[in-house]
Amino acid sequence: MKISRIPEPALIRSALVAVTGIVALIVGHNIDVSWIETVTNVYAALSPLIAGLLIRPAVTPVAKLPAGRADE
Repeated sequence: MKISRIPEPALIRSALVAVTGIVALIVGHNIDVSWIETVTNVYAALSPLIAGLLIRPAVTPVAKLPAGRADE
């Protein structure tokens, strides 16, 4: 599966909150969720870099074929 775009930080945060809630329910304990904000902030800071790495192959210039040649 090829990733064509990265999810927004708000989606990542909501997924982490949901997973943490499910784990807390299964374990039967309250779980501190203060770490989610830190993870979301780090992800938001790194997401432009990740996006750049993902789109780099799509925007890399390629040499044009001479006129009259068929694409192989």
